[in-house]
Amino acid sequence: MHKELAEKFRKQERIERREVVKAFTNGKPRDGESICNHVQRMQGYVERLRKLEMPVHEDLAIDIVLNSLPSSYDQFTLAYHLNNSQATLAELHRMLRTAEDGMKGKSVPAANEVVLAITGGKGKKRKGPPKQNWREKVHVGSSSNGSKPKTSGIPHNANPKEVECFYCKARGH
Repeated sequence: MHKELAEKFRKQERIERREVVKAFTNGKPRDGESICNHVQRMQGYVERLRKLEMPVHEDLAIDIVLNSLPSSYDQFTLAYHLNNSQATLAELHRMLRTAEDGMKGKSVPAANEVVLAITGGKGKKRKGPPKQNWREKVHVGSSSNGSKPKTSGIPHNANPKEVECFYCKARGH
């Protein structure tokens, strides 16, 4: 009888371990759940596995938690791997709380939301003064960066019939 009870409890323990491991490795934040609550839930899985005599190495637990974060935390994950190679799960929880507080002011769309960007107008806006009429005085070779204009030797208000043609060198056409 004692062996049967021990075997029965061993099977139940094994089933519970399998369920906890499955929940831990596949854990994602629930809709609307804060990252702090998600990490606390993941820490609970680690503690439960320790009680079931299946200790989880701290680095493995941290990697699983980081992999469970949504894509909006990719930058945090990258920074964590570059800077905090010796942090504990509790320190990771503190860092994530700080990161979440920093992200609360920013609107991060959910994965299934559609984001539309609506712009007004036809395209790029011009910078600088408006274009001049083509018949007005135009500086040849001038630029908008304030450099000195180039001169071509042609007076700006010259009569077109008196100016020499650039191509054929004839006047008046």
